[in-house]
Amino acid sequence: MSPRERRPAEVDPIDLRALLEDLRGFLEHLPSAQREAFEMADLHGLRPVEVAALSGRSPGTIRSNLLRARRKVRERFSAERPEFVSELAD
Repeated sequence: MSPRERRPAEVDPIDLRALLEDLRGFLEHLPSAQREAFEMADLHGLRPVEVAALSGRSPGTIRSNLLRARRKVRERFSAERPEFVSELAD
């Protein structure tokens, strides 16, 4: 099942707002290419090939940056937000 087809875990709207604030703050510390790939793919739902076309980078570079960003997000949020981390695909 693709990330687009998966349904997110049930999350309280207030908790979701706090999670998004935490995530946005964390993303600011990622290298810009990783942040851009993560935001466009995982927050806006674009496929890596679409991100590549918009950013002027190759699809392989986007996939690599996306993988690195997802790993860092998992490391940061795995202990306190396991329901969120389980939704991230490789």
